[in-house]
Amino acid sequence: MRVVRFLRSRRLAVALLVGLTAYAWVTTLVPLQSVNPALVMQWDIEHPRLAVLVGILGLHRAYSSPVFIAAALLVTLSTAACSWERTLWALRGMRSGTTVSEATARRIKEQPSFVVGGKLTDRDQALDVAAGRLRAVGLRVRRGPSLMQGTSGHLGYLGSPLFHWALVGLFMFAGLGQLTRYEGHTNILVGTTNQDAAQSYSQNLNRGRFARPYTGVMFTLEQLDLDFSANGVARGAAPLVAVSDRGSLVRKQWVYPNRPLRYGSLLVHNVLSGPAFVGTVKVKQTGEQQRIVLYFDPENPVPGTFELPDPTTGETIKTAIAPVVGQRVSVTAQAGSKLATDVVATGEAATLADGVTLRVDRLAEYSQLKVVNDWTVPWVYVMFALICVGATISVFVSPRTVRVMAVEGAEGSMRLHVLVSQSASDPAFSGRIERLMNGAEDLPVSQKHEGTQG
Repeated sequence: MRVVRFLRSRRLAVALLVGLTAYAWVTTLVPLQSVNPALVMQWDIEHPRLAVLVGILGLHRAYSSPVFIAAALLVTLSTAACSWERTLWALRGMRSGTTVSEATARRIKEQPSFVVGGKLTDRDQALDVAAGRLRAVGLRVRRGPSLMQGTSGHLGYLGSPLFHWALVGLFMFAGLGQLTRYEGHTNILVGTTNQDAAQSYSQNLNRGRFARPYTGVMFTLEQLDLDFSANGVARGAAPLVAVSDRGSLVRKQWVYPNRPLRYGSLLVHNVLSGPAFVGTVKVKQTGEQQRIVLYFDPENPVPGTFELPDPTTGETIKTAIAPVVGQRVSVTAQAGSKLATDVVATGEAATLADGVTLRVDRLAEYSQLKVVNDWTVPWVYVMFALICVGATISVFVSPRTVRVMAVEGAEGSMRLHVLVSQSASDPAFSGRIERLMNGAEDLPVSQKHEGTQG
């Protein structure tokens, strides 16, 4: 079929792989929606013309865009077609016995690798002698009326199909993962609990088109060690995260680089850890109270900010809070032309405007956790392992076949036409078989067949 021939075309496969590689490189030049939504908006404003093209190609959502999905699907189908071809080839190789096609029989007779001619006139005796020689080098020998075959390394036939089908599986699971996974960042104060639910992921929530429902499990940040060490190796900041499912503790672990917490299809990574501010805004005129929680990035010491209306003047009160030494914070409030700065400690209050105060409830620590729900992760690792196994078999296990045909020569003597084939090029093997066959006591030195291809 034309479609199958098109899909298994080597040129198509190379073109797709080169195209996807180039696509992946281009995606490094633009910000991704799943990483930093604010940066995406800023980039689009700064590059209005490129933003149109980037939007058409879906580069801000590079690995879930229609362009990428179509290319990945085509690569998968192409690899599957090639895998099917490799499988048929392997089955033919593993099933090959003493019955061969007319073309192969003609080649053995007319274009053998070499010919052994001798004094033996009995066909069976000549084949018996040759069989003994082939068994001496570990070949499995099967006999037919006029043809004998010695084989080894049959496992090698499985290497290429295993490699290709595992590659298909890798593409499929990676694609399914992108469609059904979700991931988001959640900030958790030490000693508090967040749930695996939509409202917990206010930052960088990324859901596939067919994302799975939230699990509802609870994440508790029990401790935070800013200088954690495991097995004598410094790991930096590490939170101790406990996972509870339906009220029962199911998992507890220190989370640090290269050691995420795993529970079912959930993966929990620690993104960053640092100080946090918890306070309460009180409006004397209305008696209203509002809880304020701000999280500080230790690598980017920028004050946390929030805004609220002044009940007296109606102006917006812009407040900036920054931690200072000694478990205190600096509070700067601006309402119109009025600017006030104060330094307060836990339990104290700063005045933001007439009748509006901000009390410091506590200065805490927090961790920003990245929660990923992706059931395909173990299967991706399995497919990758099978790819390695298939490649190893293909490289180190070479299927070898030696076919011997007894052909009656001059004066009734039997000549053995030998055809040596193998999937890996190893001239030494063919030469060894020729020397071995020539070493039979009752067979004279071999004569190279004129016009043969060896």
